[in-house]
Amino acid sequence: MKIRIKKISPLSLAATLALVYALVSIGAVLLAVIVGSLGLNISIGDQIHVSGTGPIILLGVFPAMFVLPITSGISGAISGIVIAWIYNFSTRFFDGLMIETEETKSWEQA
Repeated sequence: MKIRIKKISPLSLAATLALVYALVSIGAVLLAVIVGSLGLNISIGDQIHVSGTGPIILLGVFPAMFVLPITSGISGAISGIVIAWIYNFSTRFFDGLMIETEETKSWEQA
């Protein structure tokens, strides 16, 4: 059975992406706290550098523990609204996203 997604609710997508972005940023902050408090130096690519200086890093990361999830959640909400608006606008000209589904009697059969 094929299903076509005709419209996405902007507020629903905004709430979902706000939560996802906030949870991911909490994980990133916790990782930075752990790495920094151990005194490790990590570089990922050219843009992400975490230099550990022991427990003193908590002074710099402590404000980020609260600010980063909030700002990430806000950007997720804004992104969700914009993405839903663009998708809903594009379905006026195209068919939208087609999903093929299959009905099963239980999860074990999937």
